[in-house]
Amino acid sequence: MRFVLAEKGDKLLLTLLHSGLPTQELAGHSAGWHAYMDNLESHIAGRGALDVMAIFHDLRPRYDDRVAALQRKGAA
Repeated sequence: MRFVLAEKGDKLLLTLLHSGLPTQELAGHSAGWHAYMDNLESHIAGRGALDVMAIFHDLRPRYDDRVAALQRKGAA
């Protein structure tokens, strides 16, 4: 895992790179990181905590679809 911070105008861009995962774990990790990053952004913006597990369960099917599409193309 690697976190990269870069200035973007008057803001800061956080890029998360998580590599080396088995294909069957890609969707779960992706949905999880997405949910945690949404929660972090909400805290930073002063809106407080989000329900990370609810976000995860909402996002997981979309990531399942993305991974399946990559597998069909031979990319995963």
